[in-house]
Amino acid sequence: MAEQQEVPNYLETPEGRRLAYFKSDGSTPGVVYIHGLKSDMTGIKARSFEDCCRAKGKAYVRFDLSGHGRSSESFAQCNVSTWLEDVNAVLSTLTSGPQILIGSSIGGWLMFLYTMRNPEKVCGLIGIGAAPDYTANLWRSLDKDTQKQVKRSGLYKLPYPEPYEISMQLIQDGDKYSILDMPGLEIIQAPVWLFHGELDSIVPTSSSLFLVQRLNCPVTLKTVPDGDHRLSRPQDVQLVTEALLKLLNGEGIADPGDDVDEGCDPGDEECEPGRNDSSRQEDGLGEDLPED
Repeated sequence: MAEQQEVPNYLETPEGRRLAYFKSDGSTPGVVYIHGLKSDMTGIKARSFEDCCRAKGKAYVRFDLSGHGRSSESFAQCNVSTWLEDVNAVLSTLTSGPQILIGSSIGGWLMFLYTMRNPEKVCGLIGIGAAPDYTANLWRSLDKDTQKQVKRSGLYKLPYPEPYEISMQLIQDGDKYSILDMPGLEIIQAPVWLFHGELDSIVPTSSSLFLVQRLNCPVTLKTVPDGDHRLSRPQDVQLVTEALLKLLNGEGIADPGDDVDEGCDPGDEECEPGRNDSSRQEDGLGEDLPED
C-alpha cells in the first residue's frame, strides 16, 4: 500500500494533543526517528530507517510532532517545550527498553534535550544536520532592524526551504533550552554519530564541531562535502544507515546501566572539553579534529 494511503495510529499526550505515528514491533534496542522543523514522518529518511529496522527485526517508531503532518495543533501554537513534551510522550508510551534516537535538524536538538533528562533510556544517538539552539542562532543572525520588526509583529518569515513563519514566542521559548553554552551535555554517555553537509545553508558545520568538543562520550562526526542540510539523497541516507547498523549490532553501544563517563579533569591544563575518546574524528575529510 502506498505511504499516503496508510492510516497512522494516534497517541494522546498528557497535554491533550494527538500525535500521529507508525510503529513497527521488534526487539531492542529500538529506534525512534524525530523529524525536523516543518517536516514530517513520511520523508525518505524516516521510511528508509524503518526498512532497515524491519529487516533487522528491531522496534521502530516514527511520528509527527505537534503542528506537523497529521498530528494536532497549528504550527504557530507550538514551540520547543511542546515538542519536547511530544518526544517524552512517545518514548514513555510507545517504547520499552534502550532506544537509539535519530534526530534531523531540530529533531537533533530534541534528541539531545531528551537524553540529557533521560540518559538511562538512550543507548545511541544519530544527528543529521543537528540544530541545537536553532532559535537563538536564528535570532542572532538577524540585524537589529529586523529584530525590532519581529518584536513588533511577533513573526519572522523564514525563506527556506519554503517560506513559513517563525513566531516570537517560539524564539523566546527556545531560549530555555540552550545546550551549547550550558552544562548538561556531559551527562550523555551513549555513543553519538553526527552527520553534517558542508553545503548546509541552515545550520553551519561549526554547530556539530562544537557538539563534539562539548560531549564527553564517544563521538564520530562525518561531514559530507557536497551535502546540504537535509542529507536526503540515497548516498546520504546510506551513510546514516551504516551508522545505524553499527549501533543496532552493538558496536560501541553504552550500557544504559553503566555510570556516566566523566571524561578528563577540567582542572587539568591538558584537558580538552569533550575529547576523552579516540573515536572523535571528522571523517568527512579523513583528518582528526583540530587541537584548539
